[in-house]
Amino acid sequence: MKQVTITQRLVYHKTVSVTIDVPSEIGLHDIQLWLWENQDLYQDELDNELEQTPHSIGFGLDINNGLNDAEADSEIRFDFIEEDKITYGGHL
Repeated sequence: MKQVTITQRLVYHKTVSVTIDVPSEIGLHDIQLWLWENQDLYQDELDNELEQTPHSIGFGLDINNGLNDAEADSEIRFDFIEEDKITYGGHL
């Protein structure tokens, strides 16, 4: 009898979003820095959402949401929305 090892690799991802309020006196180009400095306002919410969200097969790069760095293990971005349109955003 001979033995062989069968190995399978599957890639799964989760994508979640939360919405937080940013003080109105924060300028548009200062939002990214403000979010870095105030991660405590959203990180637990993201973690909770990730816990409850089912996995999806694949890398998640085919979703048009700005999360498209194929070399990154994870990504976080922000989007400022006015009148139902993204007017400013970027990676954190």
